[in-house]
Amino acid sequence: MTAPFFDPFALGDDPFAHFAEMRALGGIARGAAPYPQLADAHYVFSHELVSRVLKHPALLQAPPGRYEEVRRKLVDQAPMALLSRSVMLADPPQHGGLRRPVAGFLSRPTVEALTQGLRALSRELVDRAMADGRIDAVAGLAVPVSFWLLQEIMGIEIEDPWALKSVTSRMAGAFDLRTDQPPAASAAAYGECRAFVE
Repeated sequence: MTAPFFDPFALGDDPFAHFAEMRALGGIARGAAPYPQLADAHYVFSHELVSRVLKHPALLQAPPGRYEEVRRKLVDQAPMALLSRSVMLADPPQHGGLRRPVAGFLSRPTVEALTQGLRALSRELVDRAMADGRIDAVAGLAVPVSFWLLQEIMGIEIEDPWALKSVTSRMAGAFDLRTDQPPAASAAAYGECRAFVE
């Protein structure tokens, strides 16, 4: 059986139908690579497959070879340098070092306390929505819950979650590696994000 072809750059405004189609076809697809220097890529579309891939020791974030060279070149650019040092893009042993500061939040007592806080906030938000008779699931539930958890873990107050979301979205534009340089907005957002954290 030949894996279907997937082009992440041609999804349009609603990618979820494409993701569902890929899951129905087996959950694995060959496709256009996110980096112009690479010939192609493989994509996985189910929680189980993503989990297995991320845990597999042979499937590193930056395997030796062409992909590693691309990653090395990118870290010369400030926004990408910061993003490439994140937990999500790190391989062992760097991954462990990056996880260490938040490891305490993964203990059973802390997870239980955070869970209780999340449940209480979620109930409050849902009760408010029920009283209003309507809810924007993103603005009224997902954003407040996500940013409450982020504040608890980071130990900082986020006064305007939408402003931070805008900054991080613009910064993530550095991952669009079809261009030689990240967008100017990514570099500007990098400075804003750094100032916010400091």
